Amino acid sequence: MLTLLAKIISYIFGGKATITIKNTKTGGRFTFEVIRFKAKNGKKEEEMPFIVKVLSGPNNESDFRRLGMIFPDGDSFRFVVPAKWEISKDAQSAKAFDWFFKRCMSGKEMPECIEVRHDGRCGRCRRKLTTPESIDSGLGPICANR
Repeated sequence: MLTLLAKIISYIFGGKATITIKNTKTGGRFTFEVIRFKAKNGKKEEEMPFIVKVLSGPNNESDFRRLGMIFPDGDSFRFVVPAKWEISKDAQSAKAFDWFFKRCMSGKEMPECIEVRHDGRCGRCRRKLTTPESIDSGLGPICANR
């Protein structure tokens, strides 16, 4: 679990991050991918935006849908949900990521009820882990029962 704000920010801007954010008060959780576009046309990597996707189906490898983009904005970044993308800015996943991202950019630590977890891979089958319990244990639900 990522607990320090500096580590959370460093991880989400790593270029190929998968994070699961869980609210322990409500039990709600979302898994997001944050991937930086490759530099092209003479642009530097740090000038390139990120695409944010949200896990929206049972396949934790391919059921990610486009949620928004993070753009460099001077010394900071801004998160935008394009109007005609797959997920509306009014969706709970969009609101959750927007709140999380604004909190990170403002320098505020996460409240105790918010858990931020990095992605992991199953120690047995190497599938990507997305549920908080699997990330903690290092084994997916099927492999944990073998």
